[in-house]
Formats: sequence, structure tokens, C-alpha cells
Amino acid sequence: MKRDERVIYRILKKIEEESNIEQFDNYESISLSFDDIDQDIVKYHLILLTDTNLVDFYLFDNKRNPDRPKRLTLSGHDYLDHLREKYSHNGKSGIY
Repeated sequence: MKRDERVIYRILKKIEEESNIEQFDNYESISLSFDDIDQDIVKYHLILLTDTNLVDFYLFDNKRNPDRPKRLTLSGHDYLDHLREKYSHNGKSGIY
């Protein structure tokens, strides 16, 4: 499977938009489901985001669980900003 920056952008953006402190206190993960992206593709990209420490996940059996994203890391915010800048044209996002 190929890495797709558009998928990464949408995942990071959704996590940024939906994460909040109350969710952390209740150990609630963010649901990452997209009508136009196959769930296997989303899961693969979540694994990539785990590998690169762009997203923090809840632990399951002392392992990071890509099915339970919690929040963006500082590097995740920086990479999302990079993608926004890279694909922005005249103030509009050209990525999706």
C-alpha cells in the first residue's frame, strides 16, 4: 500500500478538530471513519502515524493501539501545519 499525504492530512485534521481534555479524562478515542476512504487505508495510515510519533494513542497491553487515537503530538501539529502550507493556494486548501 502506498502512503497518501491526503489521507494523512485528513486523519491529522480530524484528530486536531475532535480532541479535547474531557476526552482524555474519560479515555475516549477519536472515531476515524470517512465515507470516501476505505477503513483499511485509514488503519494503514494510522500505523504510519504511530511509527512516526505524530499521533498519541491509548495503550493496550502496554502497546500503542492505532485503533484508539487520542491526540496529535507537537510533531503532529507541526506536520499538519506543513501539509496545510504545502497544499494551500490563495488561502484555500488544495488537498481536499
